[in-house]
Amino acid sequence: MELSDTRRIRIDDPSGASEARQTATAMCRGLGFDETLAGRAAIIASELATNVARHAGRGEVIIRSVADETPFLEILALDRGRGMEDLTQCLRDGYSTAGGAGTGLGTVARLSSVFDIHSRPGQGTAVYNRREDHTRRKPLSPHPWMIGAVCLPTAGEPACGDAWAADQSEQRAAVLVVDGLGHGRHAAEAAQAAVAVFRRHRGCDPPALLELIHDGIRGTRGVAAAIAEVDPSRRRVRYAGVGNIAARILTADSDRRLVSRVGALGHEVREIQEFSYPWADGAVLIMHSDGLKSQWEWNAYPGLAGRYPALIAGVLCRDHERGTDDLTVLSLKGAGPSRGYGP
Repeated sequence: MELSDTRRIRIDDPSGASEARQTATAMCRGLGFDETLAGRAAIIASELATNVARHAGRGEVIIRSVADETPFLEILALDRGRGMEDLTQCLRDGYSTAGGAGTGLGTVARLSSVFDIHSRPGQGTAVYNRREDHTRRKPLSPHPWMIGAVCLPTAGEPACGDAWAADQSEQRAAVLVVDGLGHGRHAAEAAQAAVAVFRRHRGCDPPALLELIHDGIRGTRGVAAAIAEVDPSRRRVRYAGVGNIAARILTADSDRRLVSRVGALGHEVREIQEFSYPWADGAVLIMHSDGLKSQWEWNAYPGLAGRYPALIAGVLCRDHERGTDDLTVLSLKGAGPSRGYGP
């Protein structure tokens, strides 16, 4: 079973690089990475945090460790600075717009198992990095899916009342996003109980799974939850949701919002209903809790659909977080040919 930990580091000045470096090092050691890998992750975290402070003045670095069959560390650096006019030039060693040595992004790319970036002039920059132990490395995408998410507690809470989970095979991908009612420890307990039911009953269709979650978490605070099952062979998405989880299927020329019913699993549910939606090659599924504002426009992000899912989720979090509740944004897309900048 996947065990993960996420840390959010606010960057307001260059001193944030030290916290990012120390956090990355500690999380790598928790994954069992050797000193060389931990040192490389520390360099990456420090470089990205320094870039945020130097070029944008403020932003954040989000570090997530996952102790799975192939343990990995991923780092997101997010800012709303002036952005980059020419990404290719900015990735070239020796190029700098702030008087530095011009080796930061090039170094990060070379030290990464996966490296990706999205930057727009006047909108800011988002950088995604994934660092693995190559001696234990398995294929990055054993199934034809790419799934990534950002899941963060509200300010001042050590536990996140949101959660997410995924179940993948060659034929389908099912994803769950869950929001425990309220926030804090009790919300987190309810959300994790829902995830546990989802994992025990892999392969069930979305409405049946929500019924099982509803019955399985009685006695908890209750949750809002939604499940989407993507079946590319039938070119469809089966979807069922209860409560305030939002979901959208995005393509180059469409933005379809998915329907959830009113209620709270574990308490009162009037109806659990499945809806079916078309799925096209190149589509992106976004699901999020109400910690993200719902009125965002996909066409404001040209090129973002080609990025890694965790980077997509990070950009949306950066720009549309409410700041008053736990936050989860999940992104799913077909693996296809990589458009990232990774080696």
